[in-house]
This record gives sequence, C-alpha cells and structure tokens, in this order.
Amino acid sequence: LRVLRPENPKTKPSQSDKTKSTPVGRRYVVKEGDSLWQIAVTQLGNGSRYTEIVKLNSDTIDDENSLQVGTTLKIPAR
Repeated sequence: LRVLRPENPKTKPSQSDKTKSTPVGRRYVVKEGDSLWQIAVTQLGNGSRYTEIVKLNSDTIDDENSLQVGTTLKIPAR
C-alpha cells in the first residue's frame, strides 16, 4: 500500500503559471550605446520584443530608457 500526499498548491506552480513564464534563452551584458530595442533586434531578431526583455528583467531594469553598462540581462528564448 502506497500513501500519496496531496500536492501543496502554494509550492507547485499551476499550469497557467507555467504558460505565462518566458523561458530564458541566454544572458547578455549591456555595452556602451545599447538600447533595449537594439538588443532585441540583435539577440531576438525583432525590436518590438524588447518588452519581453523588460519583463524578464523587471528586478534589474529600473528605467527602460537608461541601461547601465555592465548589467547582465536575461534574454528570452528565440
């Protein structure tokens, strides 16, 4: 006889949580002259995807218009 414990909903992400997250593909270090749009173009092939970079790095990016050189950003998977 095997006893199964009920899942704790607070520790296991729901299916909807899994679909909302954007997988991290790699990391990118901000260089002099970079902008989020330019990083999205070069790293993701589409400048309008900069919003995904912002979302993934909400703990790092204070101002979308002012990136700090040397900051490591998470880049979403292509």
